[in-house]
Amino acid sequence: MSESQPIATSAPKPKRHLKNYLLDKSFQLTYALIIVVIAILLTGLLGFLIYHQTAESSRLHQKQSDEIIEIFKTQSNETISVFRAASKKTEKVFAKQSDETKKVFKEKSETATGILSLIVSQKEKYPELASMAKTSMDQMKKDDIADISKMSKHVEKSKKTLKTEIEKGITSKTKQLEKALSKMTEDKSKASVIRKKNNQRILFGVVIFSLIFIVIIFLYTIVLTHKVAGPLFKISNYFKKMEDGNFSKIWPLRKGDQLQEFYKKFEHAHGAIVAGKKDELKKLHSILADMDKSSPTADAMRDLIKEIELSLGDNI
Repeated sequence: MSESQPIATSAPKPKRHLKNYLLDKSFQLTYALIIVVIAILLTGLLGFLIYHQTAESSRLHQKQSDEIIEIFKTQSNETISVFRAASKKTEKVFAKQSDETKKVFKEKSETATGILSLIVSQKEKYPELASMAKTSMDQMKKDDIADISKMSKHVEKSKKTLKTEIEKGITSKTKQLEKALSKMTEDKSKASVIRKKNNQRILFGVVIFSLIFIVIIFLYTIVLTHKVAGPLFKISNYFKKMEDGNFSKIWPLRKGDQLQEFYKKFEHAHGAIVAGKKDELKKLHSILADMDKSSPTADAMRDLIKEIELSLGDNI
């Protein structure tokens, strides 16, 4: 081989395009669109059910959160009311006990004063004793007034201290409940935002899945119908060749193509026609051998034999 001769290279394999699979566009696209419409309806229904269930679940969660917060508010108000009622009741009990203590103290003081007054009334008989009793009675009255005043101040101070402590407790409890309520409301808002984002993700996922699924179904349907349209297309081409008098060798279907049994029957019918042509060719050769080679009939016979041989192609 000379250096100037080009080196033979194998032809590159043709690239596969969608149009290569569309051998019968009307049949394949119609069938694919029917399947796609069914897929859209099914995925749409499935997506609606999923999204509806998710939205319903979110709604129930929201409702439960609202109910829990309302219950907490009610319980908080009831707790504060109980505290205030207990505070008022304690004040009343404390005041009652203080009044009873004052009353008992006053009664004892009056009893003692009464005894001393009785002694004072006997001053003519017992002047010294009456004088002492009067002095003691006056001092006792002063002491009683001072003690009652001191006791009243102590009671008021204790009452005020108790009231202050109770108010502090109520205020502290109110702040705790308000803080807890604020935390619950904040958590509810965060949970609502998270549920909303999750719902959006689910909706987005359903839409993306549906689109991918529909595209895959469409392409798979084209490929699947191609396995039916391909054999029919090949048989149609062979029929056209047969109409044109071309009975060359036919090739088997690819592995995975449909209509294998039908194609075998077509091959059998084609083989029968080829066999008939070959038999006819043998007879013509036999007749030609017995004819005068220079006669016009022999020339016509040779032309007919050549035509049949050309029609058989590589089947000879």
